Amino acid sequence: MDRRVVDMRVVGLCCVAADILRGRGNLTMRVRKNDWGIWLGLVLLVQAVVLVVVFACLHPGLQADAAEILYWTQELRWSGQKHPAMPSWILRVFLFFLPDTLASYYLVGQITLVATYFFVWRLAQEFLAPLSALLATLILACGFFYSFYSLTYNANTVSLLSWAAVNFFFWKALDDGRPRWWMALALAATVALLTKYAAVLLLAAAGMTALMRPHWRRHFQTYKPYACAGGVLLLTSPHWWWVVQNGYATFAYATVQISQKPAVPFLPALYFPLRFVYGQIVNMLPVFLCFAVFLPWRAAPQPSHEELRSARDRRVFLLTMGLLPFVFSVAFSALQQKYIHSLWGLFYWNLTGVALFYFARNAISLQTIRRRVPVFFAVWGSLVLLTTAGVLALPFVASPRQAWLFDGPYQVVTKPVAAKPSLIDALLGRRARQTSGQRLGQSFGDEKMSSRVLPRISMPPSLRPFFDGKLVARRVAEGWREAGYSPLSVVGGGWLATNVSFFAPSRPAVVALFDGERTAWLAHSREEWREQGGVLLWFARHSNEELPRRYRQVLRDRPYVLQQPFVVPWRKIFGVEVRRVRGVPAPLIGWALVPPLDARRE
Repeated sequence: MDRRVVDMRVVGLCCVAADILRGRGNLTMRVRKNDWGIWLGLVLLVQAVVLVVVFACLHPGLQADAAEILYWTQELRWSGQKHPAMPSWILRVFLFFLPDTLASYYLVGQITLVATYFFVWRLAQEFLAPLSALLATLILACGFFYSFYSLTYNANTVSLLSWAAVNFFFWKALDDGRPRWWMALALAATVALLTKYAAVLLLAAAGMTALMRPHWRRHFQTYKPYACAGGVLLLTSPHWWWVVQNGYATFAYATVQISQKPAVPFLPALYFPLRFVYGQIVNMLPVFLCFAVFLPWRAAPQPSHEELRSARDRRVFLLTMGLLPFVFSVAFSALQQKYIHSLWGLFYWNLTGVALFYFARNAISLQTIRRRVPVFFAVWGSLVLLTTAGVLALPFVASPRQAWLFDGPYQVVTKPVAAKPSLIDALLGRRARQTSGQRLGQSFGDEKMSSRVLPRISMPPSLRPFFDGKLVARRVAEGWREAGYSPLSVVGGGWLATNVSFFAPSRPAVVALFDGERTAWLAHSREEWREQGGVLLWFARHSNEELPRRYRQVLRDRPYVLQQPFVVPWRKIFGVEVRRVRGVPAPLIGWALVPPLDARRE
């Protein structure tokens, strides 16, 4: 398209928006059919810029997933120890064009989300009228899965994109049947599998969907679906070879994650599925609230037999591809009595808006939709603002024991920490109940500990963005330099180490040899550690704590120098410190220096 034509359309759309805000004009009458994509792009561009600016300013902490993917980009490997390597490959491409800052990672997350919306919109165009397709796409932005969690670039945000692409290309392959759509489906399925193994659920749903309709089953009489499956196996085969050669590391990680179980108040086979279902409802409830703008519905007319037959394909596709991955997860949780985190359903719901508008197409007339478009955008903007502000505010008003109420927007703390009464508790005149961690004397600070064996202390996910990683990196780098060793090149200790590596100017490598069965994130990090030594970090229980046992086992033949722990204060937002409101003490950081083998000095 000629650039001058695009510029004129953008100007025209801005004039339309101004007329609508002044109460003049009609959106659906002023925008031509070919301009709906530009309108969608403008809305999503504004949303992306606002979210990146807000979270870069108010939520500047480092997320663990973003840090892991960052360091996987240092080596072109077929997998990491947690997930396949596709997210790190994509990030490496973006880093050629973007500065290496926190805002860049927020921006990459928004770019993948906008691409997700594009595929959802293209699929919606196959099912709905242009205006309904636009609204069915935008309505997803109201959900927590498509607002706050889309900011953190990780395997989940890339899965959002790849699942939307699979849905679109699979529909075109079934409906059109031309080889190019099957080739595109193979590429999208490859990206999905090389991002997260949960794509197996989507591909299983696709296989069952293809068997539902007679004319879809006829595709199996041709070479195209088999060529598609063979292409996926061929393109992913290097990854499976890497997995075999590295002791099935990704499968071991998935098994450990599924095996983790929080406290169960009643029958696990019932409690775990209900908790997963509850988490999905909480995260997607704003989407249904926004759709309620078009209520009340009129009585739906009875469609003709011909209309029923032509619509059956779309109904079957939306129901099977939209719900089967969710049904598979619930059934697995019930049968195996396994806990499935609500975030693992983040990319299940790309078809929600399309399904809502499609199944209500006979009950909601286009005239009703046109009349209520201004109300829709008012409610849509309010919900996007409230969900974003609510996620920012939750750590200030909710205590760890209230986390289950916000399952999804507030990540549940499966490793409990000591807590004082939250703001909600204070308003209701209640005292905070002791968690299991408190009963054992667990704490982030330097409070007295009991003599009983304590569980490991980690940073609750909801508080990580408020953690001052720059302070830790500066303190550790100064301690290593004062000891007289060469520049720090390796740090160890999980998420704490990722903060030091990200914020330290020298960008030392990260090694995770000390976290049970976890393998090193980078192969060369292990060798550097053996030769050059480095710094170990952990969350300490008190100021006189010795080196943790898991570290002593690794360093039994290596000297080390234990350092004095230090407290890292929480960051403040508008002058309010998180710990004063939420009651969680500031973390106490333990650390130790491991000199190089030859103890060379500057």
